Amino acid sequence: MKAIKNKAKKAAGLHQRPPQEMLKKNGDGKNSAVIGISERREIEKKLIESEKKYRSLIANSLVGVFTTTLKGEIIYVNDAMLRMFEYDNLEELLKSSVPSRYKNSGDREVFIEAIKENGRVDSYELELLTRTGKIKNVLISATLDGDILSGMLMDITERKKMEETLQKSKEELELRVRERTAELLRANETISASNDLLQLFTRSFSRNDYLDSVVDLVRVWSRCRCVGVRILDENGNIPYESYVGFSKKFWEQENFLSVNSDRCACTRVMTGKFERCDAPFVTTAGSFFCNNSRELMRSPEGSGKKCFRGVCAQNGFASIAVVPLRYQNKVLGAFHLADKKEGKVSRKNIEFIEAIAPIIGEVIHRFSIEEDRTRLMAAAQSAPDAIIITDVKGKIQYANPALERITGYSLEEAAGHDLHILDSGRHDEAFYQVIRESMKQGKIWNGLLISKKKDGTLYHEDCTISPTKDASGKIINYVSVRRDITDKLRLESIAEAVNAMNNIGYIFSGIRHEIGNPINSIKMALTVLQSNLNNYSKEAVLSYIQRIQEELSRVEYLLKNLKTFNMYEIPALQDMRMTDFLGKFLSLFKNDYERKGIAITCSVDPDAELCHADPRALQQVLLNISTNAIDACEGRPNPKISITVSKISGMIRLRFSDSGCGITGEHLGNLFKPFYTTKSNGTGLGLVIAKKMLAKMNSSIEVKSRINEGTEVDIFVPEVLSEQQ
Repeated sequence: MKAIKNKAKKAAGLHQRPPQEMLKKNGDGKNSAVIGISERREIEKKLIESEKKYRSLIANSLVGVFTTTLKGEIIYVNDAMLRMFEYDNLEELLKSSVPSRYKNSGDREVFIEAIKENGRVDSYELELLTRTGKIKNVLISATLDGDILSGMLMDITERKKMEETLQKSKEELELRVRERTAELLRANETISASNDLLQLFTRSFSRNDYLDSVVDLVRVWSRCRCVGVRILDENGNIPYESYVGFSKKFWEQENFLSVNSDRCACTRVMTGKFERCDAPFVTTAGSFFCNNSRELMRSPEGSGKKCFRGVCAQNGFASIAVVPLRYQNKVLGAFHLADKKEGKVSRKNIEFIEAIAPIIGEVIHRFSIEEDRTRLMAAAQSAPDAIIITDVKGKIQYANPALERITGYSLEEAAGHDLHILDSGRHDEAFYQVIRESMKQGKIWNGLLISKKKDGTLYHEDCTISPTKDASGKIINYVSVRRDITDKLRLESIAEAVNAMNNIGYIFSGIRHEIGNPINSIKMALTVLQSNLNNYSKEAVLSYIQRIQEELSRVEYLLKNLKTFNMYEIPALQDMRMTDFLGKFLSLFKNDYERKGIAITCSVDPDAELCHADPRALQQVLLNISTNAIDACEGRPNPKISITVSKISGMIRLRFSDSGCGITGEHLGNLFKPFYTTKSNGTGLGLVIAKKMLAKMNSSIEVKSRINEGTEVDIFVPEVLSEQQ
């Protein structure tokens, strides 16, 4: 071992024999004398110091320095080598085997052969293992002296990782560049195709013309023999709006598909409701494509589950695709592509058609808008009612021919004027202020107007004014629809007069009946008393007198109701808060509800808090309705009454619902006839009086009922137009 170490030192240049003598050259370059002993010692001293420095440099180097035999016996390593391979000291390293530190066993033989061949290697790359099994990438520079191998070893693991990272980044960058280039090419193709589609739109006169041209273009782009475009109609059918290449037989089989009843790829693309069998053939954009329909129909997905009608395959189409056409996420239709050759509907072509489909969808939508506008204009032009469109300042911008027929003003005469050219002078400023306030709040106003024609003739019209808003909600126009109801009112007045005469007769008949019965009873009692005054006891006379008083009270009650029927000719209308009003009203009936076990609930919507009415008249109406509800709930299981107040169509609706016995259809039709009643003690005037009171307040009443389910009474009163709550 000592001999091996000395040999290694010699090979490494660490040990050299000191010179026995030194020759000194004279001026002519010849050796002049032998160096003296003292000088030689000085030189040896310097050599020893130099060796120490060299050893220190090697020991503290960041580069691994080693000396081994060719068999792998370790002679020397520096500290950097120990740290590099995770050893604490040389003894630990000596216990391990050099060959075991190679990641791949064959690498050592290749390395030994290389250094034997040249006697040295420079920057030879190897993969070695540390004590813990980590892989180290190293560069070795070494020389061979006999069977002693000496050299340096540099750890390039981090550099190798960085190089690999850089290489990966380079490859990813190159891939992205290729992908981006492909995207740009596709984008250019899409832009070019989009321009072609937009130019078609500007040149087409109708949706059919446009789709005929689009089908031809898609046929060229897709390279498919057959292309059709289906459009979804309002009934759920998806007929071909245009097609090329399909036979008449195929068209007859496929044209009348319905998304509601037919099970097919076309219908599922339209609805977006795919089945499990569709999964392998559906793109992320919701298209369906298959390049071998025959194989599909033979597979369990195609035939066993019966997901497809199979008409395409039966007609010999191997390649089929269905691409949806959308506008703002709404499916309007779909392209149907087909070819008898396999592989004709590549994903690339499908993605291209998907990219241009939104443009086609928007054009279809625009043509639909134009068609709707054309139909709307035709309807407006032929409408019997005057339709007038004004700007936000009230200036007339459009009027249909009915305006001239009704008023005598043509559009040319009316344009630029406001609607006050029709004012009759019969409405005051307060009336128009209500209309303006309604318009300012963006509400629909409806009412009766007395207007004046061009020749000065007055006429009555039913008028509705509606605001038109843009996408942001800003009012941009007002649409006024006016119907001449002069003749209608005249006929109604005639009918009302006839009805009034009938009612008068009905009322007098009722009065005669209602008053006649108690009077006859009184006359009979008086006649009996007169005949038997001396024969009857005092108690018997008093009973007859009491009976007469009861009949007189009945007459008095009837006359009081008749008086009430004519009350409130001029109601005292005011703004009233529904919560406060109903709170006071319910307190009047609290004991009646509790005594009869009726559950009562009441709720008022926040936006229905204020109404415009006469509180006395409204209370009288609710008293009558509440009394009827209590009577209807008598004897019913779990009786309940609910009162709800909400806002609907510009009115405040007060709904009075009960779970009572209900009213038959026959009785519902007679509810508002004077003296008509189904109660043994009723007069038949309560609801008649209620309806009259409400009419005086510009209010109304509606009654709905079902036998054994209950009754629902709706009272509509005007809301307060001011914003103050």
